[in-house]
Amino acid sequence: MSFSPIARIPLLLSALCLDAPLVAVGWAILLSNSKHLHPPTLAALFFAVWAIYLADRIRDSKTDSTPDGETVRHQFAEHHRGLMIALFILAILGGVLAALSGLQTETIVAGSGVATATAGYFVIIGWRNQNPSPRFLPVKEIAIALCFACGVKIGAGTPHFVEWLTWDTLALASLFLTNCLVISKAETSRDRSIDPHAFFATSSTRSKLWIVAPALLTIVLGLYLAFTFCAGAGICLITCTAGLAWINRWPKKRASWVQAASDGVLILPWIAVALS
Repeated sequence: MSFSPIARIPLLLSALCLDAPLVAVGWAILLSNSKHLHPPTLAALFFAVWAIYLADRIRDSKTDSTPDGETVRHQFAEHHRGLMIALFILAILGGVLAALSGLQTETIVAGSGVATATAGYFVIIGWRNQNPSPRFLPVKEIAIALCFACGVKIGAGTPHFVEWLTWDTLALASLFLTNCLVISKAETSRDRSIDPHAFFATSSTRSKLWIVAPALLTIVLGLYLAFTFCAGAGICLITCTAGLAWINRWPKKRASWVQAASDGVLILPWIAVALS
């Protein structure tokens, strides 16, 4: 399958797992007060997210089967597993260097807490992998969204838990949840055999409301934040949600592109930061 030069950019970022850390750092910069920006913290956030996503991709590439609906990013990981492992080691080393470059104690504590929660998520998913069952709520996607949103808040210079209990944190979590559900819905065929914990892989409820509800919440919160907190953040939230809604309407033949496109849309804050 051939791709246009523009389409290759998000596909390359997705294949190398660089989209997620760019999303995290972009939102952290956009939501932070400029005086709270701390380069070592942003670097630590970048490398931590990169390492987590590389580890997950390497784990997925261990399968011997080729499931239906195999995506471009998974094909790349399976064919270049050595490169993915080398990048994972690079991410770990980068994270260590960032931590040694002057991270504040409270940032290390908060980051360790989110990292522990993320590790716990992987352990639980692995433990339950043999007995997938239909679930009423998208537990996996909610966990990912919450961990990601909390990581962004740490990068934005708010390492204290109490400071995460804000409308912008909820807006981020609802946006990331919408993103996860759009991807899960598009990759249902693959997830049934490889990732049974994805919500749409085993759930008998395939209602569009599961995607519409968090999308509407993000738009409402985006409007609120645009008028009360940060116009750029509010506009980005609304625009990203509109992009995800458009991607969610793509035909099944484009399912393998959905993850790259969805994460690519969430890189929008970099444009807002560049223009501000």
